[in-house]
Amino acid sequence: LKTIIKANNNEDKSILAALTINNVAMDGTKQSLNVSGLKLTSQDMSLSAEIAGNTNNSKFSFQGPITIAPFNLRNVLNQLDIKVPALQDEKALSKAAATFNLLVTNDAADLQNISLTLDGTQIKGSTTITDFSKPAITFNLASDNMDLDPYLAPIADKKSKPINSPAITLALGTSTLPVELLKKLIINGQLSLERLKVNAMTMQDVQLNLDIKEGLINAQQSAKGFYAGSYNGVFSVDMRNNNPILSINEKIVHVQIEPLLNDFNGATKLSGLLDLSTQLEGQGNNAKELKSSLKGNLSFLLTDCVIKGFNLQKIIDDAKTLIKEPTLPADNKNDQMLFSKLSGTATINNGLVQNNDLIGIASKIHLNGKGTADLNSEKLDYNLNARYIKTKATTTEPEQLIDTPININIAGTFAKPTYTVDLAAILSDKNKAKIDQFIDNNHNKIDEIAHKIDKKIGPGLGNLLKGLFKKPKE
Repeated sequence: LKTIIKANNNEDKSILAALTINNVAMDGTKQSLNVSGLKLTSQDMSLSAEIAGNTNNSKFSFQGPITIAPFNLRNVLNQLDIKVPALQDEKALSKAAATFNLLVTNDAADLQNISLTLDGTQIKGSTTITDFSKPAITFNLASDNMDLDPYLAPIADKKSKPINSPAITLALGTSTLPVELLKKLIINGQLSLERLKVNAMTMQDVQLNLDIKEGLINAQQSAKGFYAGSYNGVFSVDMRNNNPILSINEKIVHVQIEPLLNDFNGATKLSGLLDLSTQLEGQGNNAKELKSSLKGNLSFLLTDCVIKGFNLQKIIDDAKTLIKEPTLPADNKNDQMLFSKLSGTATINNGLVQNNDLIGIASKIHLNGKGTADLNSEKLDYNLNARYIKTKATTTEPEQLIDTPININIAGTFAKPTYTVDLAAILSDKNKAKIDQFIDNNHNKIDEIAHKIDKKIGPGLGNLLKGLFKKPKE
C-alpha cells in the first residue's frame, strides 16, 4: 500500500507526505488490526513503525515500536512556519532522532523505552499523556550529559555578561516560552542528569523536578556535585497574568569559587570556599524588566579567600616605608591578599543591591565594607574600611598600630571597576616625632615622594600624604 499526500492547492503540486505499508492483517471477529512495514515520510522526516491494535465497543488501542530517523529539527520547524529564535549556537537544533514503544488509546498515549537524540545529547526514559482534550503530561527522563548553553539567547558582549545562577537562567528561559500554550498545559515529571552545563557552569548528579499547571511553573533542582560543593534551587514563574511573577530561592554550600568563575569568565583573581543563599522576587516579560523589579535578600560567607593582584597590607606598608626611605619597592606581580573570612548580607530593591555589613578578617587587618551595586546600570558605589589588628611587639617587630583606617572607594561598573585609596591616618601619635624629624630633614623631597606615590599606588594619594606631612604652625 502506498499513498501520496499532496498540497491542496492548484498552484502548489508539492508532496506533503508519503505513506507506505508492507502488510495489513485484519480480524473482524477479534476486532484486531496488525500493520507491518509502515513508513511515513514528510519533508525531512521519516517515521517507521510496526503496529498492533484492536477495538472494543468504540474504544481502541494501538501499540508498537516507533522509529524516527535522524532529521534536521531546525528545517522542520521552518517548514511548519514555527520561527526558531536566535540561539548562542546557530547549529543548535540541527539533529534529532527518536525511538520508543507507543501505546495509544482513545484519550491517552504512553511512550516507554524512549531514546531521544538532540544534537549531542542522549535522553532516555518514559512519558505519558492523558486526556487529549486537556493534555496532562508526566515524564521520567535521564541523560548522561546535557549542555543547555547552545539553546540560550545570544550574548552581545561576553566580557560583560551577567552572572546568572542556574535557577535564574532556567527561569528566564521558561519565561520566553509561549504563554498561551503554557496556560493549557499540565506537566509533571523529573529529569536526572549525570552532568549538566548551563551558563558556562557545570554540575554533576543533577535532579530537576518540574511542575507546570495552567501557566504556573514550579521547578526544583539540585546538584550533589557543584565545584566541590553542592547546589539546591527552587523557582516559580506565574504566567497567569500579563506580567509574569518570578520567585527564586537558592543555596550553594562549600563551592570552590575560582574554578566556577574561571568557567564563567575564563579568568578570575578570586579563590576560596563560598556558601551563599538567596531569596528573590521579580516580575516582567524579559530579563531587563525582571532585573529592574528584583527584590529580596542574600547572605554569603567566603572562607580561605585569596584576592590575587592586590595586597592591602603591602599598600599600607609601602606608604609607611616612605617615612624612612623615599624609594618605593619594585612591582610584585604575585601580590595577593589572604582573608580567612569574608562575610555579609545584602538586600535587593528594584535591582539595587545594598550591603552594609561586609566583614573581612586577614592576619593583620580587619576589613569592613558597605555600599551598593545597581543591577540595572551595573554601576558600583562601595566603600571598604581597613584597620590594623593590634599585635604585641616582638624582638624583631614593633607593636602593630591600631585604629589606622584605610578607606578604599570602589566605583565604575561591573566590567570596569575603579579603585581610589584614601589614607586617613597612616601613622599613630607614637610616630609624630618621626614625622616631624622627617619633614625637617626632607622638606624638599616631599613633592618628589608624593609623585612616586601617585605613580605607584594611585592618583590622589600623593596629595593626601603631602597634607599629612605638613608641619603644624607653632
